[in-house]
This record gives sequence, structure tokens and C-alpha cells, in this order.
Amino acid sequence: MEKFKKILLYILVYVVALAVGGVLAAIGEKITALGFLSTAMDWGFNTIHLDLKVINLALALQFHISVGQIIMLVVCIFTAPKIVGKLTS
Repeated sequence: MEKFKKILLYILVYVVALAVGGVLAAIGEKITALGFLSTAMDWGFNTIHLDLKVINLALALQFHISVGQIIMLVVCIFTAPKIVGKLTS
């Protein structure tokens, strides 16, 4: 159970880092000096349709990631073990 709790905390920390990175990107759109934070890249593949006559399946995977989110993920990689360690002890 303790290992499951740690995994959930790691996931939570990474999701929070992505959300904060998104906020940084939104702020970067409005402030000229921080404009580089809002530079983003789309990555993924378009929708693939699979029609099996019984079920119609559509799959797609799209990522829209900004520089602010990448910076926050890098910060999170180094700080997440310390954060999770303090929260579980």
C-alpha cells in the first residue's frame, strides 16, 4: 500500500508541474519578455479509424506542449523525490 501511495504522489506532482507550466505559458503570452515560455509544439498522430462491423474504434494521440511545461517537468524530475519523500515520511 505504501508503494501505491508513492506512485500516486509522483503522478500528482507531475500533473501539478504540467499545470503550473501551462499557467507559465499563458502568462508568457501576455508579457513580452516571457514570450518564449508560450512557444509550443504539437506532436502526435491523427485519428485512425478501425471499423469491425460490430464496433467502430477511433484512436488518436495528440500532445501540445510548451516551453514552460518542459521547464517545469525538468524541475519536477529533480524535486519530485524530495517532495514525495517528505510527504510519505
